Amino acid sequence: MKIVVNAVSAKVGGAVSYITNLLRHWSPEAGDVQIIVYLPPETAAKLESLAGNIQLFPTEVGHAGMLKRLWWDQVTLRHIVIKEKADVLFPARILECSDARCANSFWSGMHFTSPKPIVKRSCQNIL
Repeated sequence: MKIVVNAVSAKVGGAVSYITNLLRHWSPEAGDVQIIVYLPPETAAKLESLAGNIQLFPTEVGHAGMLKRLWWDQVTLRHIVIKEKADVLFPARILECSDARCANSFWSGMHFTSPKPIVKRSCQNIL
């Protein structure tokens, strides 16, 4: 399974803590799982000793203006998901949830029996 994580907005605060803890606790023993993470360079620099199945791709797009960020969300990320043949897209929106109600509302209605519908639904939510 291949998971693409869009954490380009995780620059400070809770989002950085969340993605840091998430990546440190994703276990390589979880089977054949490859995790590809797009995040700001300063956040990537803080991450050390991650599992071998996690690849970090630092990008400045989280610091870019509205148009460049829109292009990233609408075009670039979509091409990455297709090129990588990702099974799951973990969108930035979940990193911005400030409490359990927000996270629960995000995940409600998603079907976890097959990863393919998650990719389609996640892409539709951000594209």
